Formats: sequence, structure tokens, C-alpha cells
Amino acid sequence: MILYEHLATYELSPIKVGNDDSCRSLSFIIKLYKEVGATSIFPNVYRKEFFRLQPTFPQDMTGHPKYEASDELLIIQDDTEDWESIRCQTIEEALISTVNRIKARVGCAEE
Repeated sequence: MILYEHLATYELSPIKVGNDDSCRSLSFIIKLYKEVGATSIFPNVYRKEFFRLQPTFPQDMTGHPKYEASDELLIIQDDTEDWESIRCQTIEEALISTVNRIKARVGCAEE
């Protein structure tokens, strides 16, 4: 059995996608881990996204959902990249490498 130690969690401020005012922003959470007994640190990355959800049950007498839709925040593990391929010796290096890869992935110009 492989055990992982959670070292730190960071929530990034929203990252603007694109370069004009009509662009949307993406929010990310980075969790840093290391395998117990190992020295390298690697990230898992999560996106914060809102979804409009409406339960289909229960229904009223006309067959329509009884409850209105609501906007819900969901935390989704980001699998668009092989994040665990980032291996660093310090938390700071792992955080910087992960943020830089996120920015490159979403097309964000360096600030």
C-alpha cells in the first residue's frame, strides 16, 4: 500500500483566460503531496466551477420539477494535464511550477 502525506493546500485568485474584457476567469485549488518515505513533492489540481442544477424529482401534478434550479459550486479534479509529472524538492518549487503550468494551459499572459 502506498501512503501519501498532504503537505499544503493553496487556493489561487481567479486567473483570467484570454486577453480581452469579455474573457472569463477560472479558479483553481492546488494540493501538494509527497509519497511517505519519498522526497519529491507533486500536485493535484482542482477547478472551482458553478453549475446550474435542477432536481427532476419530486415533480408537481403537471410533471414539472417541484423545485427551481440553483447555482452550485462544485470542486472538480482537473485531469486535463498530468499534474503528478511535476516533481519538486520543495513546496515553493512545486507551487511555482504548478501555477506556471496552469497559466500556460489556460493561455494566461504572465503578469
